[in-house]
Amino acid sequence: MDQTVSDACGLERHISSISFWQAVSAGGFKSGEDPLRMILHCDLDYFFAQCEELSNPGLSTKPLVICAYSGRTEDSGVVSTANYVARKLRVNSGLPIIQAKKILEGSNATYLPIDRPRYESISDRVMAIFSAHVGIVEKASIDEAYLDITEQVQLDLTEGRNLAQSLKRDIRREEGLSCSIGLGANKVVAKIASGFVKPDGLTIVPSYQSAEFLSPLPVDKLPGIGKKTQERLRGMHLETIGDLAKSNIQYITAAFGKKMGTYFHLASRGMDKDPVRPRLGPEQLSRIVTLKENSRDTDMISPELEDLAQDLHAKALKHGLQFRSVGIIAVLENLVAKTRTKTLDQPTSSIDIIRGSSTELLRTLLEETDLQIRRVGIQLSNLTPTTGQTFLAEFMERPPSTP
Repeated sequence: MDQTVSDACGLERHISSISFWQAVSAGGFKSGEDPLRMILHCDLDYFFAQCEELSNPGLSTKPLVICAYSGRTEDSGVVSTANYVARKLRVNSGLPIIQAKKILEGSNATYLPIDRPRYESISDRVMAIFSAHVGIVEKASIDEAYLDITEQVQLDLTEGRNLAQSLKRDIRREEGLSCSIGLGANKVVAKIASGFVKPDGLTIVPSYQSAEFLSPLPVDKLPGIGKKTQERLRGMHLETIGDLAKSNIQYITAAFGKKMGTYFHLASRGMDKDPVRPRLGPEQLSRIVTLKENSRDTDMISPELEDLAQDLHAKALKHGLQFRSVGIIAVLENLVAKTRTKTLDQPTSSIDIIRGSSTELLRTLLEETDLQIRRVGIQLSNLTPTTGQTFLAEFMERPPSTP
């Protein structure tokens, strides 16, 4: 499918002529009311099913269902995800497998179990592409991430759009995957925007249009509102996000408590101060640097790799982690990001493995292109704890989100 670029409120004409800062000023935000930011939410489309279509392109023309089997019976369990052919026939995530088979009977559908190790490996490579372009990346799940591009694009909508399109192109080129991206003033707006046009969409919500964009949407589009909460809100005659935005905060906090009620109050108005939090956890450790000048000379690049190897090795030791995969990240002179990864038979924490593998992967990558390298990085993934699960649990802890 061709990529769709949309302004959520039909104002694409503004993008080339108005900066993000000007848009905020036009909207009349008060100083300190909400931080001036530009956030991307990147969502890999029907990720598990799309990974299977890459391995077997013939699956893309018929219903494909990825199943989370419970193991009790042959058909017990639920649908994890499905491709868009199956979704058009009303087979979606959470549907019992046995019910999905009834709906798809006679459609030549394919049912596959979840292959999480392979999906995680592909996810790691996509996250490396994000890291090659943007310094602040939060992996929200195996198939989605938040990127804070505020400093990188200086709050310019055109630059933000161009960066989002570059990410989409690189993910398609490197991994063969489509993704949908939402661009907004915060994580809440960006996440909702990424689902506005799917698959392979790009939806841009200027800051001054955040409330207008959210207003007509059903309340369950707000992150954190599930079916039960939606039913409670409907019982309070609050059907849309706009209804929620216009309601009295005391009315909402009385029903849902201060913390949740305050979140509903702010988020429904397009406000969210939750920062994008880079997380070092069992997904990956990575770092990327910009070379002093573009180069293909391994003698020039090797000292940078050595510094990166030492830094990542120290971080792995500090956090009690081993790795089983070493990756190289390179942003070429044309700003295209390339990644190459080597997976070992056993986890290790050896710095010599980092040095040797990254050097080998760099040479392989240089053999595949005539272009010079602008930025270079190393990524360690498939991480496992070396000091027990207690330490890892402590390491993964993060402060609770504050609305």
